[in-house]
Amino acid sequence: MLILATEAGANGDATKQKGYLDQLVAAYPRDERAQFNIGGYYFGQQDFAAAIEHYKKATELAPSYSPAYNILGYAYRQKGDFKSAIVHLQKATELQPADATAWNNLGVVKSRADDKDGAIAAFKKALSINPNDAETHFNLGVVYRRQRDTENALAEDETAVKLNPRLAKAYYDLGVLYSQERRTADAAAAFRKYLETGTGEDASSRKDAEERLKSLESAGPGAGSKPSGAVKPARSR
Repeated sequence: MLILATEAGANGDATKQKGYLDQLVAAYPRDERAQFNIGGYYFGQQDFAAAIEHYKKATELAPSYSPAYNILGYAYRQKGDFKSAIVHLQKATELQPADATAWNNLGVVKSRADDKDGAIAAFKKALSINPNDAETHFNLGVVYRRQRDTENALAEDETAVKLNPRLAKAYYDLGVLYSQERRTADAAAAFRKYLETGTGEDASSRKDAEERLKSLESAGPGAGSKPSGAVKPARSR
């Protein structure tokens, strides 16, 4: 039934997918994997309350089932319950200390909860396990930028785009950081790259980047060494 549910989901038939998963749970009500998979269905439908109910059931049935704690933490994050998210993601890292994804997720939630030092520690732990993960480098760069640590923020964002040249949001942040450093040519190039790669970004972010690029281009090639007034803050991420 799980295979049939997966196929139905891949074909975009959510009704059939849920039907198969309901049958799976009815047949194996005390199987943590059945609860986990139907929780995944609800998560995909953005019904986070129902997803949390099934993920919690999976952890009750199998207290050492680490995948459920990881995604449970992520579901709580989506609901804005950062305290509960941290509790479950920390449990995931205790059960699977070599899971870089769990550490990265923990870092994201700690950052959202304004625990910047905790976020940095979690992201660094994730990178000690998987140093080539562009998303984690970007996430770490965001925290450094919020701490006004421009040097480390630039280093993380530059590493992120080297590892993943299609990571649009890192180019945006690079544009902001280069602007703050009066590196006009680099900032303009970063915003151009963002607009080139960020076709899936929201319209307001693209408009903001276009305005920043236009301002940089109108300043001229010699503007990098001159004060040019206040620099707009980066959009919240």
